[in-house]
Amino acid sequence: MKKLFNIPNILSIVRLLMVPVIIALFFIGEINQYNMAILALLVLSGLTDFLDGYIARKYGLTTELGKILDPLADKVTQAATFICMFVVGLLPLWMAVFLVLKEFIMLLGGAVMLKKYGRVIKSNIMGKLATFAFYVMFVLILAGAGVMSEYVKMALVLVPIILTLAAFCGYAREFYLVVKQGRSFE
Repeated sequence: MKKLFNIPNILSIVRLLMVPVIIALFFIGEINQYNMAILALLVLSGLTDFLDGYIARKYGLTTELGKILDPLADKVTQAATFICMFVVGLLPLWMAVFLVLKEFIMLLGGAVMLKKYGRVIKSNIMGKLATFAFYVMFVLILAGAGVMSEYVKMALVLVPIILTLAAFCGYAREFYLVVKQGRSFE
């Protein structure tokens, strides 16, 4: 049995622990006052996301816990950042609602898979690209807070949203195949 608390899983837990700090930084002062700290934490979160996956694959440290922790850390970070950016006026409500609903549906589907089949569907390349695109979008919007037009924000948001929809379709297809055809996960 692989060690549950290996480096990739610890990195995912660290990412989860960063979320309350990111949220606090959005609300302890003027938004522009803490943008650099928020940016630094988001970049660090993105780097640890890359590292935990790389280390897990390269050294054979993939675990069922990691298959849950890694996407959970992504989803919690993205949802919290989106909601905070909406609350402080950096993004419109529909963007926050879109992401939160999508993540809720994904978590619900993952919970069903875990409960019924004892496994989760592994992440796909579109999901990884969408996560990367969200991190880039967060960083660019925070870096340009106050000077970026709504049209530029919209363009920045459309890329991760399109990638997210593509990833969601892939996960939905995999979910369908597993449920309807009894296909295995491997």
